[in-house]
Amino acid sequence: KRLGDTRAEVLRAVRAEPLESPPGAVARYSDLGFILLGATVDQALGETLDAAFARRIAQPLGIATGFGPRDPSMCAPTEGELRGVVHDENARAMGGVAGHAGLFSTAREVSRIVHALVAAWHGVRSTSTPRLLPSARVRQLWTPSGVPGSTWCLGWDRPSATGSSAGTRWPKDGVGHLGFTGCSIWIDPPRARWVVLLSNRVHPTRANEAIKQFRPAIHDAIVSALDA
Repeated sequence: KRLGDTRAEVLRAVRAEPLESPPGAVARYSDLGFILLGATVDQALGETLDAAFARRIAQPLGIATGFGPRDPSMCAPTEGELRGVVHDENARAMGGVAGHAGLFSTAREVSRIVHALVAAWHGVRSTSTPRLLPSARVRQLWTPSGVPGSTWCLGWDRPSATGSSAGTRWPKDGVGHLGFTGCSIWIDPPRARWVVLLSNRVHPTRANEAIKQFRPAIHDAIVSALDA
């Protein structure tokens, strides 16, 4: 099949998936929602998601982050023989460009993106840190959704009361996001500090779940060192 046909099939299948609960009643993390969000961005901007990311984020920040690596040999392997190819099966079927997966980056470049978002949250304008979004929009993204019993914001999460990957010391008003392959970002907006963790915990297989102990341990150690 042609790639366009496969991508269209994935989107049709996602759109046809029935709702498990009424909108706004329960917060569930789902790749399907982000796949539809990516398709919505395509339509709203009149350009592909990878082109929009390059023009609106990567180019202003002067970074090489994008959908698909420039040099696959420089990428850490994930599961099996995958190297320089998106790990997520649905994103791979969609050609590597999807709303829920597909970006390749470095810790330094992810940190630069976070820096720009935190600067916007604080309302700071700087020639060295381009404004990606208005301050009010970033604050909206990092505000709890209001869904009963949920710690989720819009595309971001806050530390859970117990067992959070952010550890026990991370402020409860912090925000973060995890990646299945072992990546994570935890941000403390008021104090303008954050931790970017990029790992390949699914290599050679996804059976290794030591990341569940490693993430909170490293965040606790970093917060302890900073506060000291």
